[in-house]
Amino acid sequence: MGAGVKGKILGIKKKAAQLSFVIRGKILKRPVSILVSRYSGLGDVLLSIPAVKAIKKIYPRAVITYDTSREGREILEGCPYIDHLTVNLYKEDRGNFDREVHFKYELFPEMYIVDAYLRYIGALKTADAEARKPEIWLSDADRAFADDFFTANGIKKDDIVIGVHAQARHAQRRWPIGKFREVIRYIVEKRGMKVIEFGVKEHELAGGGLTLAGSSTLKGSAAVLEKCSMLLCNDSLFLHLAVALGVPVVGIFGPVPPEIRLPRDEKFKGCYPQEGCRGCILTEKDYDNFGMVCLRPSPECMEAVTVDMVKSRVEEQIDRMKAK
Repeated sequence: MGAGVKGKILGIKKKAAQLSFVIRGKILKRPVSILVSRYSGLGDVLLSIPAVKAIKKIYPRAVITYDTSREGREILEGCPYIDHLTVNLYKEDRGNFDREVHFKYELFPEMYIVDAYLRYIGALKTADAEARKPEIWLSDADRAFADDFFTANGIKKDDIVIGVHAQARHAQRRWPIGKFREVIRYIVEKRGMKVIEFGVKEHELAGGGLTLAGSSTLKGSAAVLEKCSMLLCNDSLFLHLAVALGVPVVGIFGPVPPEIRLPRDEKFKGCYPQEGCRGCILTEKDYDNFGMVCLRPSPECMEAVTVDMVKSRVEEQIDRMKAK
C-alpha cells in the first residue's frame, strides 16, 4: 500500500468519533470507519444512495467511505452522506476499516432495488417513502449547461419535451430501435412535441429529435433530463436518473418486471408483456449473471411490447401532467 493511500485511510479513522456501532450482529466501541462499495451497474450505484443515507442517519458520527468504479464516482459526487469517495481500492487497503458493506441487491431479486439494499443492511422497516428516494446532486454548471441547451434549440418554458433513451447496457433489455422510431414520429408529427435523445454515440440512436449523445457529461445530460416533461426509455441508468430527479417515466421492460425497477408512484409507469416469455430475472439462480443472458434467439419479451402499448402509456403521462 502506498504511503499516500495509507495516510489518507489512517486520517479517515482518526476523524471517526467514539460510538457504539452495531451492524450484522457485531458491536464495536472504538473510532468507527465504514467502507461501503458497489461497482457494477451505474443505475445500481445510484440506487444504493438511500442505503448509505440510512447508515449515516443511524450512525451520524461514523466516517463513510464509498469505493466504486471511475464511472460510479461521477454518480456519487456531491452526496452529503459520503465522507470520502475512492476508486477501486486494492485488497490490502480494505482491511483498514472497522466495517465493510458491499451492497448486493441480487440476494432479493423480487424486490425494488432500493428496498433490497435497505433490507440487506437491515434498515428497510425503518425507512419511510422519503428515505427510499434515490438522489443525485447537480452543480450550477450542470444546470447552466441545460439552460443553454434549451435556449440554443428554441425550447420554451411551456413546451412539452419528451426525453428518449433507446439504449441499455444489456442487449436483451433494449426495445427494438424501429419501434422507438415509430413512437418518436408519433410524438413529433402527431403531437407536435419536442424530443431530446440521450445516450452514447457508440450505440445506435433512434433519431428524429435533438440529441445529446457524445456532447455532454453524464451530469450535464441529467440536468437536461431534469428539464424534460417525461422520459421514454429502456431499463437503464437514465430510468433511475429520472426517478431521482422526479421526472415522469414510461419505461419498457421484458426480462425484468417494472415493479422491481420502479417505485410505487403514478409518475413512473412501465410497459410489460402480458403473457409469454418474460421476467426471467425472477427465475434465474445464477446471481452473478441473472437477467443478462437470453436463451432465446432474440429477446421475445421486449419484442412483445407493442408500439400502441407505449403510445398509450405516453398519452397517460401527458394527460396526467396536463391535469395538474
